[in-house]
Amino acid sequence: MIMSLIFNIWLILVQIYSYPYEKLTNIAKSAKNTTIFLKEHKIKDKNNKQTINPCDIYGQIYIEKDRRRATYLVYVEPENDYRAKLIVYKESSPLNADKEGLWYFVEQRAFADYTVCFVDDRSIADFIIYYTDKFHQAGCR
Repeated sequence: MIMSLIFNIWLILVQIYSYPYEKLTNIAKSAKNTTIFLKEHKIKDKNNKQTINPCDIYGQIYIEKDRRRATYLVYVEPENDYRAKLIVYKESSPLNADKEGLWYFVEQRAFADYTVCFVDDRSIADFIIYYTDKFHQAGCR
C-alpha cells in the first residue's frame, strides 16, 4: 500500500516537472498583456442593431463622471416610475445586489461590475431608471 502511494506521488511529480518551460513562460507573458473588460449585456433586435437590456444590470455599480468612459448612460426619472425601464433599489451590501434592479454603489472602478454615467438629457440615455425605497418594487418593466 505504501509502495502504491509513493508510485502515485511520483507519477504526479513527473507530470508537473516534465511540462515544457517555454510553454509556461509563454502563458505568463500572454496573461500579463491581457486586458480585462467590464461585462456588457447587449442584445440584437430585428434589424441586427445592438440594443441594451437594462434588466441584466445589477450588482456593483461605479458612477463615472466622464460619459465616454462609462459602460452605460443612464437617466434618472425624478418623479414617476412609469417611464423607467428599470426600478432600482440601492443596496447596503454587495452580497445582496444579486437580482435585477438591486444596485450597490462602489467608490473604486476596479470593483465594479458596470460603470454608469448619469445624464441630464433623456434622449442620449441608454435607458431610464427610477429609484425606490422599497426592496420589493425593484426590478425590470
